[in-house]
Amino acid sequence: MALQSLLLRLGLLVAAQSASATLRIASDVATIEHTPGQIAIDQFYNGNATIVEGGIAVLVRSSTSIQLGTNAEIPSLKTYATSKNLRIIYTMTETYYRIVANRKAGIETLADLKGKRIATIPTTTAAYFAEKYLATVGLNSSDYSLVSGSTCMMQPCRANTMPAQIVAGAVDAIALWEPTPQVAVDMLGGDAVIFQDRGLYREIVNLQSTTDALGDPDTRKEIVAFVKAVMKAQKVFNEDPESLYERVAEIVGSDPGVIKRAWGIHGWRGALAPDIVEVLIEEEKYVAGLQRRKPWSDEEVTALVDFSITEEALANLDNSE
Repeated sequence: MALQSLLLRLGLLVAAQSASATLRIASDVATIEHTPGQIAIDQFYNGNATIVEGGIAVLVRSSTSIQLGTNAEIPSLKTYATSKNLRIIYTMTETYYRIVANRKAGIETLADLKGKRIATIPTTTAAYFAEKYLATVGLNSSDYSLVSGSTCMMQPCRANTMPAQIVAGAVDAIALWEPTPQVAVDMLGGDAVIFQDRGLYREIVNLQSTTDALGDPDTRKEIVAFVKAVMKAQKVFNEDPESLYERVAEIVGSDPGVIKRAWGIHGWRGALAPDIVEVLIEEEKYVAGLQRRKPWSDEEVTALVDFSITEEALANLDNSE
């Protein structure tokens, strides 16, 4: 009995150690942007890791059960308002947004969106992009209507989704992350009018953690190893995308053809975006307005970013692992 009790205790100890060594990453699993993390788990990460539905809001609520999360820069600023232990540590994907309009609505130029209905998701990076882009042709928020719509990952699309709405004429344009705009382009065919300015704005989806997780030596070691695995995955995203279309489509619930056509909208840097602090400082003014609070100082915004994990991963990156 004593031996059985000892073996039971040892088994529980091993199980507890195994559970504690498992990284859990909270992400919006219906987005292309998070998929380098899943490919890293599939092909390059030697530890235990799993991706769960959610994002950084789930991360900061989880105490120690989730160690990482992914979200774009505006959700980061929103969450940081109440969770100052949040830290951006690595860039997963950069997405160069576009507005897709319906030519049948009399739209040929960006300025033609005056008085039009544009489907998006309010208070997100997409809404921020739309407002910033339309301002370049002198349009302010009172010159058009931003209305809510739902995503569609592949055809057929439900009636309340943005691609179905634009084809039906319920809205005149859409602004969102992929692949919903690509689905709209496919459905509109020759009536699709695409507006894009890659120098104006890109969504920066970052891997994020907390000071508690980063401060634990064992967890930090696993996070660095995971970031190295993501770097290797991103190399495949850049150099051999054909090998990933089906898997990425499976992960997000889309069609490989749609994923292939939307692929070039994205970028996989293999590092933390070097201008992330400057981007956050600019966007903080927008987020402060949404949250009806005073904007933070540049120093407060800068504290949201921790470059050390990326630096450690790059310094120890070994493609032979």
